[in-house]
Amino acid sequence: MGRGQEQSLHLYALRQSTLSVAEKKIAALEGAEAAVVTSSGMAAISSALLAALKDGDELISTAEVYGGSYRLMRDVSPNMGITVRHVATDLAGIENLVTPRSKVLYVETPTNPTLRLVDIQKAVAFAKKHKLISIIDNTFATLFAESHRAWIRHGRSQRHKRARWPLRHNRGRGCRQFGLDGARPAT
Repeated sequence: MGRGQEQSLHLYALRQSTLSVAEKKIAALEGAEAAVVTSSGMAAISSALLAALKDGDELISTAEVYGGSYRLMRDVSPNMGITVRHVATDLAGIENLVTPRSKVLYVETPTNPTLRLVDIQKAVAFAKKHKLISIIDNTFATLFAESHRAWIRHGRSQRHKRARWPLRHNRGRGCRQFGLDGARPAT
């Protein structure tokens, strides 16, 4: 397809047909409205957070997160006018962190590298109660260990990262993100 047509896919373009096919299949498998495949977990985390937040917004995040995520929240978010508030993995005191400017709840479970678990149902219920977008980062647990279909329907958005363990850390890693209830992943 060319200029002026509905969709254009080229090898040098931002999107390509093989990714579109994979994204549609992942969305169907997850029972989601849409999916986005990225080259890394940080690409997915960054795109999800930057699509959901703008200057003046607040992000509530579990305090134990991957170092790259932590640096994104510590170094980049403030420069964009985004305030980050942290909560322990047991979510104690989370009700005290929410304000009218809170827009996103970011949870990593199991945490990287300490492998602490966050009660996903509790986190998603909190997000739903306060009309927050919930972004769940899941590096370690497979879909066999954590069924996203059961709890994602209670939230507005979800992102799941998949790692391939036979290769070294940060190599051979892929990521997918998907959303439900009107929240579309960043493209």
